[in-house]
Amino acid sequence: NDTSELLSTLTHREKEVATLVCKGETNQMIADDLKISPNTVKLHMTSIFEKLGIKSRVALAILFTKAT
Repeated sequence: NDTSELLSTLTHREKEVATLVCKGETNQMIADDLKISPNTVKLHMTSIFEKLGIKSRVALAILFTKAT
């Protein structure tokens, strides 16, 4: 479906970040889990939002729920 196609534009790392966002993790928690800086998490989030045409973590969670 369209949602799956959209999500396929994400890199492996962006999918990891998005998955953790959907679990309710903060940027700091994601950074700790993935052993990257919080700033890198923010960069990934910006890229994810741009690629998917969304503006919030809630919209991301809704998209991911539709895709599964």
